[in-house]
Amino acid sequence: MASAAPWPLGSLPMSLLLLLLVPGAAGVRVTGHSVEEKDRQPAMAREPSSQRVSVALAKHGTLSFSAYMVYRERCKAITECFCLKHSTHIMNNVCGWCQTTSEALVGNPTGPEEDEGECTWWIWSPNNCPRLRCSEDLDKRFFIRQAMPTCVVAVLAAVTLFLYQPQKETVSLVPELTCAVRTKEEFMKGLWGQRARLSSRTFQQTRETVSNMHIVMCSVPLTYTIRTVFIQAVAVAIFLTFVHLSPMYLHKETFEVMETIMEQTQATVSTLKLSSGFVFSFYFLGRVGWWWSIVDCGRAIQGRTHDIAMLVSGVTANEEHTDQDAWWEAKWNFYRYLMLIFILSFRPLSPALQLLPDDKLEQMGLLRHQEALVIQKALHPRKVVLKWLTLWVSENVQDKTDRHLVHDKICGLRGATGTLHDTLELRAPLSFETVLYAMVWLWIILMPFSHISSTKRSVLLETPIELPLVNFMIVASFYLTSLKLLEVFKDPFGLHADALHVQAIYLETETTVVDYLTSPMSDALKPACQEVYYEEEVNEKK
Repeated sequence: MASAAPWPLGSLPMSLLLLLLVPGAAGVRVTGHSVEEKDRQPAMAREPSSQRVSVALAKHGTLSFSAYMVYRERCKAITECFCLKHSTHIMNNVCGWCQTTSEALVGNPTGPEEDEGECTWWIWSPNNCPRLRCSEDLDKRFFIRQAMPTCVVAVLAAVTLFLYQPQKETVSLVPELTCAVRTKEEFMKGLWGQRARLSSRTFQQTRETVSNMHIVMCSVPLTYTIRTVFIQAVAVAIFLTFVHLSPMYLHKETFEVMETIMEQTQATVSTLKLSSGFVFSFYFLGRVGWWWSIVDCGRAIQGRTHDIAMLVSGVTANEEHTDQDAWWEAKWNFYRYLMLIFILSFRPLSPALQLLPDDKLEQMGLLRHQEALVIQKALHPRKVVLKWLTLWVSENVQDKTDRHLVHDKICGLRGATGTLHDTLELRAPLSFETVLYAMVWLWIILMPFSHISSTKRSVLLETPIELPLVNFMIVASFYLTSLKLLEVFKDPFGLHADALHVQAIYLETETTVVDYLTSPMSDALKPACQEVYYEEEVNEKK
């Protein structure tokens, strides 16, 4: 007959194996509380140490000499301390690491077996190894897994740099402004003349964010932010990878020093996050409010101009004018002065209106050559034209009460134009802004330390870096976009996508003034009107 296969645990019979594997069978308990177990322990003490391993190692019974040899050979195959994690038996771990001799030995948590010798630096748990490194794990898949986040971010950064093209900041005048015919003859035709039309744009640029997301993403602040964040993300990915792998290459004592540094840096990052975030939020909201104040100033100038045109056109229509041609010449000058005040108020601020020098204004019919010479010599051209407008009202508005009322509106217009320039000068102190920007940038640079969730070596080694990296990119994008927007807010009439469109509000104002000054009266009011307006015949409905 063929010889029987050896028992799994050496020379132990099957019946004894069943008793060992099934606790409580036949009244025998492994915990040592039964009589048989107590009688067996003195006998175990008399056995040679090479034929036993502590009961703590095999919770379900003792191990035979052959099993001990199997585990000993298994431990000898371990060449590095952290490779102990691969020696886990179905019952328990029977291999430990002796750092003194740099070899793995059979033992228990208290030390190696007697036959293995003594060890002054005994390591039972793999997490207590000087370095958490096992060469068995360092295969191609491991290196690909570690390099993947950095490589992906580096490729994205390269793509953004390759696709990035600096936007050429160009400005032009809209055709509604330049193609209009501004002459006294066309002005007298009023609503039927060739005059300026409304712009297709609005004073403040608006769009549906959801339906125009691609346009929003291509705006200057976001384009700058995406490019910068991807470049910074490469450095952050390298840093997080180093921290992630540091337990493998840094000695335990060296890592403890780095752990202390990381904890102190995290405390600094928390302080920066709280202080800079609090101050930055209020400063950013203040600048947004300042932007809306600029919009209000533009609308206030427009409103004052409308008030003056409405009052002058209304009160003078009831006054008698013997020479209609001379009166229309006066109204034409009044219209020119109002429009010149508006243009000269915004021209120093708007790159678009800077394309309207004095000679261009002469070609448009809004300025005469002698007037242009005077304006060129003045340091505050709009105030010169305000003086002309005040004299015009004093000369052509006959009723004293109405004249005082119009003068009051002119003073309001002067105040509105001055408020616009004064509001533009409202800036935070340079030192405060410098400190704030430095704090935000320092917070962004140190932000990766805040994403190190734990300083324990085993946790760092097992934690992937993808989520901390994505978190950094999101938070950094928000702060960098906000910083770029703060720079955009400093130039509300500039060339960027969010700039206020002065040409639109000017065309709104000009068309309104023309309507006030030249529109015919209702038939019901014609008996009270002393002026003669141009009005084409309208075919009567049949």
